[in-house]
Amino acid sequence: PFLPNRLLFLLKPSYVLYSSKVIILILLFIFTIFLGMLARWFITRSLFQLADRIVRKIPLVSAVYKTTHDIISTLFSPHKQTFQKVVLAPFPHKDSYALALVVQPSPESCQKYSEENLTTILIPTTPNPTSGFLLLYPDKELIYIDMSAEEAIKYIVSCGVVAPSSSIKKEDL
Repeated sequence: PFLPNRLLFLLKPSYVLYSSKVIILILLFIFTIFLGMLARWFITRSLFQLADRIVRKIPLVSAVYKTTHDIISTLFSPHKQTFQKVVLAPFPHKDSYALALVVQPSPESCQKYSEENLTTILIPTTPNPTSGFLLLYPDKELIYIDMSAEEAIKYIVSCGVVAPSSSIKKEDL
């Protein structure tokens, strides 16, 4: 059979040789990428752990760092829903209401001094919701509303300008 010189690489022995070289090259490339990712992950993790240990040993900084670290890890933990419900709480007096986030039921040490069931709520301040008032309220004084914690935070940060999507009416559009 007639085969031009440039198609000689398609013959059986040379085809196996070239295809094996290409497969080895691809596998070597994938292995190198995987090894680099693994090394980077371990090195980065080790550096963060080292920095964490160093900061925790500095006298004044360590107290602030530990507290901040605990708060941030609690608030942004993907496994734990910190603020599950949004309520209206009578604040600063009984005739006005503030948006508040339910933190948890009140601690037993506080609960034993009240005849009513108390709930711990956080009333974030505007426009910086990282500060606010942590209050214990009787359950009967709280009004539970249909709003997510994210919508409430957006509403508070925007000083009431960005309304929650559930409260926008068709007539307003």
